Amino acid sequence: MKKLAVAGVIVAAASLVFPATAAHAVCANQAIWTQDGDSGLVKKWSTDGDLLETVDAGITASDMAISSDLSKFLAFDGTDLVEWNSTTGAQGASNAVAGDGFNGMGAGLGVVSGGKILTDSGETIYSIDLTTYAAVDWADLGNADNSVDAGLRGTEWNVAGDLLQLPNNDILAVANNSTVYADGVILVRIDRDTPTTVTAVGVVATDVEIWGAARAGDDIFLATETGDLLKLASVPTTASLDPVATTEIVTGQGSFWGAAGSNDSTEGNATCELAETGVEAGSFGLVAAALIAAGGIAVAVRRRKA
Repeated sequence: MKKLAVAGVIVAAASLVFPATAAHAVCANQAIWTQDGDSGLVKKWSTDGDLLETVDAGITASDMAISSDLSKFLAFDGTDLVEWNSTTGAQGASNAVAGDGFNGMGAGLGVVSGGKILTDSGETIYSIDLTTYAAVDWADLGNADNSVDAGLRGTEWNVAGDLLQLPNNDILAVANNSTVYADGVILVRIDRDTPTTVTAVGVVATDVEIWGAARAGDDIFLATETGDLLKLASVPTTASLDPVATTEIVTGQGSFWGAAGSNDSTEGNATCELAETGVEAGSFGLVAAALIAAGGIAVAVRRRKA
């Protein structure tokens, strides 16, 4: 009887926990936005490739970003940083950016923590203050030459896909350098605290161009010119030109000129609110609480029957 009582309590506890930790759960607070520069439409995708909504924002810039609170899309018009409401698509404020030789964005744009947005001009990465709109020459992709084989070093670096913040707070640049690697893009880490430390950590082979990147949760997604979304298997941490595998989650959806993610500017690891329950996943607190409670009840049962 004691064993049956304990088992019953544990099964009851388990029945409370398991639905909230179901396999392949989708996080309701994590998403990817892609920008079709031909149509100006911005599409919101779940992390498993379901189309969640389409916003007619009319953004035809070469890339877009999303604010840390996810309320605004941002893109450049010349040297002006323009805002759009991320729900309605209505255009909002436009702010002139100047400083340190800045003359407009290149191919990448990404909001990072600390109230900054990063963009590129050739090898140079600019950090722009989102309060003052002052631009500062922050990092140089050419420093990645120091992390690759001397025989493959090149000088023509540029951002191909995008700029975003990784869970350890490094900045990821999805870059091109045909001298170093001609069959796709190069994943480059920039140390947030010491931006002179620039490390090529892997390559992604593709026969189409990568024009955007996004972080949703702690996963990184690449957006292609042919409307595909590719999920990276990982972002290596040490110098390498080894290939990084991808999984295609969206295919043939127009032309993605840019992309942004719900966690492009998240410091540390992202949290997950399960679409089914709204509770945080990946936290063992709920499981532990249920099992501790079960254990406590079981002890009480044993004591009463002793």
